[in-house]
Amino acid sequence: MILEVSGQNDLESIKDPDVQAVFHHLPKSASWNRELQAAIETDTFQVPRTIMPWQTPGEIRNWLEESIPLEGVTAATRKELIQALLMLVECAQDLTGASQFMIRLFTGRPNCRCGYHVDTVPPGAPAVGILHVFNGASTLYVDSENVTTMSDFYEYLGARERLARIMARAQGKGDRGRYLEAMQNMRRLDTRPPFLRDPANLNAIPAESTIAFKQVDSRIHWSDHPASLAWIHASPSEGAPRLVVNIAGRDQAARGRTHSPSGVTARASGHSASRKDAVPFS
Repeated sequence: MILEVSGQNDLESIKDPDVQAVFHHLPKSASWNRELQAAIETDTFQVPRTIMPWQTPGEIRNWLEESIPLEGVTAATRKELIQALLMLVECAQDLTGASQFMIRLFTGRPNCRCGYHVDTVPPGAPAVGILHVFNGASTLYVDSENVTTMSDFYEYLGARERLARIMARAQGKGDRGRYLEAMQNMRRLDTRPPFLRDPANLNAIPAESTIAFKQVDSRIHWSDHPASLAWIHASPSEGAPRLVVNIAGRDQAARGRTHSPSGVTARASGHSASRKDAVPFS
């Protein structure tokens, strides 16, 4: 179940076990936001693809002050952006009770790099993440009721990753024909995802939405767990550059916990998720 709510405080609905994502959409009319969007979409303001692992809110504030680019926007707009990012961290803290957070932050033009996927978290970490896209095309998703089985989904994901490796090797060798062939196969795979009961039943959440969503405990990633435990979503494949932030939380006290998610037994599936696979950008 995916819910749209009228206020950010209502994102707490993500704690319902039957809910995979909750979003609050409120387009911002402030001048700083319009300035930021224009700078992102003209490549004037750029943030390198960055993963900042497991920092406290205070450490995150210091990192943002030091790392958010000075170029491309006014000092006032940069300050407002940093404050907006810190508010998203606060939102994640309220929803998870976590004390440390991993932030993935970048600007980039949409491409075929990131098809349908689930986000994962370390064992025992809170299963709720925060995603916010500041501008551009919508984030795509599917309802859990439309998923045949998670085994079918992970078979799709494995096939897609194999095609991505073929594309990377072909690009490295300058083999344009092989690269384009693999890209076409990937696009066919994404056009009619084989793990969907109804491939035409796709959905989207617009940019400028704050999304609270379910992440998968890494111990059951690649297993045939219930679809209700994950939010299957995808980035757009084309459009103007976007600014994207993804936040996951962890409580230091939970790092040593080893219990499995309730009612789930992990099952080997012949796939092994690398760090890159386990935490894809959205």
